[in-house]
Amino acid sequence: MNFTKLSIKSNNNSGIVLIVVLWILMILAVLAIGLGRKSKVELSLTKHYIGKLKSRYVAWAGLMYAIKQIEKDNKDDLGKTFDTLGQCGFTLEEGKSSEEMFKDVSVGDGGFEIAHSVVDPENESFKMVYGFTDEDRKINLNAITKDNYGILQHLLTILGVEEEETAQIIAASVADWHDADLGAVGSFTEVLGAEDDYYSHLSQPYHCKNLPFDSIQELLLVRGMTSEIYSKIKNFVTVFPKDAPQLVVNINTASEEVLMALARYYSIGKGLAEEGDADSLGVKILAHRAGEDGQIMTEDDRYDIMNESLLIKSEWAIFQAMKIHLTTLSKYLNIHIKAKDKKSNVVSNMEAVIFRDQLSIVGWRRY
Repeated sequence: MNFTKLSIKSNNNSGIVLIVVLWILMILAVLAIGLGRKSKVELSLTKHYIGKLKSRYVAWAGLMYAIKQIEKDNKDDLGKTFDTLGQCGFTLEEGKSSEEMFKDVSVGDGGFEIAHSVVDPENESFKMVYGFTDEDRKINLNAITKDNYGILQHLLTILGVEEEETAQIIAASVADWHDADLGAVGSFTEVLGAEDDYYSHLSQPYHCKNLPFDSIQELLLVRGMTSEIYSKIKNFVTVFPKDAPQLVVNINTASEEVLMALARYYSIGKGLAEEGDADSLGVKILAHRAGEDGQIMTEDDRYDIMNESLLIKSEWAIFQAMKIHLTTLSKYLNIHIKAKDKKSNVVSNMEAVIFRDQLSIVGWRRY
């Protein structure tokens, strides 16, 4: 009888041990699954990180490729004299299009493309263009002075800043922001610009820089500027070159807005003609450089400056006055690179500005 009780007790203990073992196995299985998932995530993150590093190096390879193309263009008899929207800073290789030169360029396990988008005036849509763009198509903030700030004022008006006083204050304040003197732009009766005496009395005070703009984002610190106005103007202004002795714009690549700002400054500001003459001059410049087919970035695009026979007398007077600001060769080239590591499919984007005379990188960023 005692033996039977002992046997039953022993069987009960064995059942408890089995349950405990099962629980332990279950816990270990859960831990193993968790560790496995964690390892898988960490492995994926590691692969992504390695892919990101590789794609960044591919982007740098793309930049070196771009600089090499600019160097070739500098040595080309025709290429070193002009740039257009479709062929800016590079010379087409024989038998190749710009797309063939700058799309899906292989580098080891990766590849890159160099392209940017422009607005096609025909249907007001964005068009992808392979190759470089330029900073010389824009208004250089560092070239705006107390003598020519009216150019920036007209650009703001054209872009939709309806209040003339606001456009005038912003333009004058841009000149004050980077000039070395401490006097605000304006007259004895009306101060238009701003120096420390304005910025120091703001709710969150700061100093007027009195040094060149390093980025266009600095505009948000300038008197009168708002985020809404900044969004309108940011694609039409540049900070290159930072030591600009005067404002220079490439007539072959500048937008209609920029060309009209220059024309209005000399027609209205200098009393040479009416606003309508300035605007019609801008339209005629765009039509002339588009060539016979009227399409931008095609083989018949013109790169020669307008001649008198194409303009009426008042338009020609404006054009002659604004020629001091015009060039056909861009000195600061903007390179947009999209690079990819093909094994991981990780992408890196880079933008850089190259000074073509020295083939030097004057600015770059990843985005």
